[in-house]
Amino acid sequence: MSVIKVTPSPIRIIPKGLLTESALAWVVTSKYMDGLSRLVGGFAGR
Repeated sequence: MSVIKVTPSPIRIIPKGLLTESALAWVVTSKYMDGLSRLVGGFAGR
């Protein structure tokens, strides 16, 4: 009989939130780039 050990999930930045740290960083970066492209008046490559 084999035993499967499960490690606890890491602590989230937002408790009970669905976003992981990397997804949250992607959202923040995307919003920053969108705002920056509007401020400059150009297109910031998407």
